[in-house]
Amino acid sequence: MSSSPFQRRLHDPAPILADGAMGTMLHGRGIPMEAAFDQLNLTHPEIIKAIHRDYLEAGAELLETNTFGANRYKLAEHGLEDQLVEIIHAGVRLAQEAIAEFQADLGGRGKPRPYALTDSVGEGLAPPGNPAPPLRSP
Repeated sequence: MSSSPFQRRLHDPAPILADGAMGTMLHGRGIPMEAAFDQLNLTHPEIIKAIHRDYLEAGAELLETNTFGANRYKLAEHGLEDQLVEIIHAGVRLAQEAIAEFQADLGGRGKPRPYALTDSVGEGLAPPGNPAPPLRSP
């Protein structure tokens, strides 16, 4: 059974660096905290891809997609629940493109690194993993 480059990387004792807080980076670029960050995958993909690129340049080997609030309950707060699949697909595509472009720009310079993507599902699920509406206080 063959393993992927990233699976082989897991056996290396060196730490694996992951990206950081997407929301903090977006807010630092002027996006208001109450915005639907996931929608930016569709409306401002260049911002999302630039943040991924910043993390790659800083040494990240593991990128998390910009999909923290991409569930129908959280997106419904912004009237975007019907765009769920499109938002998730765009989030994955942007991270993949950022990795491919970063590797191409290296042009064989430096030690090639394997990269991995992980998805992100955050608030809006109660209890975690159960697709039920968020609990509201009376």
